[in-house]
Amino acid sequence: PPTNLAQQVPGIPLEVQNNIRRFIQKSPTVAGFRTEVDFLEPSMVLPACPGGTIEVLSAPNMRLWGRSVVQARCLKAAWLFNIPVMIRVYGDYVVSTRYLQAGSRLSASDMRITNGDLTGVPDDVLRSPREADDRVLTRPYPDGDADWAKRFTRNCRNQSRGSGHHFAKRSGFPGYRDRNRPNARHDERNGAGSVKRWPGIAG
Repeated sequence: PPTNLAQQVPGIPLEVQNNIRRFIQKSPTVAGFRTEVDFLEPSMVLPACPGGTIEVLSAPNMRLWGRSVVQARCLKAAWLFNIPVMIRVYGDYVVSTRYLQAGSRLSASDMRITNGDLTGVPDDVLRSPREADDRVLTRPYPDGDADWAKRFTRNCRNQSRGSGHHFAKRSGFPGYRDRNRPNARHDERNGAGSVKRWPGIAG
């Protein structure tokens, strides 16, 4: 349950607020991560649901990540409300330890793991330094930056084989890179099988 009473919405029963948080936490998009949910319309008031139960659901294909919308529904009273929320998802990701010039070959000492809100960094953020080990940057990289994806050439050790096996994400994590297509990005928001080209990546 929420620990900050100021984040609660007086017009939404506390039980419904807690059900919304549980519903979001069970979403495959955020499974395994710590989440925080803020309600963006504190003045919202849900009607009563006499003789029924208020259900929590989401619209088809709604991505529960960052600024999102969940729904509350009462079948008995025949009403449905959209409830805007901000979902923060916390996990580990990799940032640079210093300014890196274009052409730099990366090593573990160039990277460190930090913990923060994953909704505020690129979808293809690295989760482990191993994903960037021995790669070469095609663009400069500021100290503390997390936007690695557009600045890589292929892994030098695997270039002749064309494996390009970095950026593979576990199922359910938003944004992942095909192991056999190092310069293409598959994204659940664009539909199954859709491909985006990333600029600045040799391959």
